Amino acid sequence: MPSTKSAKLPGVDAETARKTIAFSTSTFAKAGDHSQKNVMALVASATALTTGVQAVLTQTTAYSKLAATSHLAALKALTGARSIQDLMELQTQHAKASIEQFVAETGKIAETCSTSVKGVVQPLQERVTAAVKGLEPTRA
Repeated sequence: MPSTKSAKLPGVDAETARKTIAFSTSTFAKAGDHSQKNVMALVASATALTTGVQAVLTQTTAYSKLAATSHLAALKALTGARSIQDLMELQTQHAKASIEQFVAETGKIAETCSTSVKGVVQPLQERVTAAVKGLEPTRA
């Protein structure tokens, strides 16, 4: 018949063992909770990244269509030019408009990228802040 007595460690009383086990259990539970929150932050960050990439792709696709339409219209106008002077004026106007549109669209895309990066970094930054706070000594 197996013994019902618990094993005793030399120099460790039952109360100390109980406190140590409770502390260890609590520490492992906190570590598990921290790890779960880290995974959730990674998922939120990846979701924000995906959303940001989709937004940039949507913007670049829309701009590409707009630019192609604009270039086609300019080509038609250029083929109807009656003189070299008209041709140069039409080309200059188109080039100026194209550059202005490009700069405007690039600014919009840069803003989208900036917003996306903030969304990607925020959940990770929150977890780093929580980890640092967890490492700070408790002050009375």
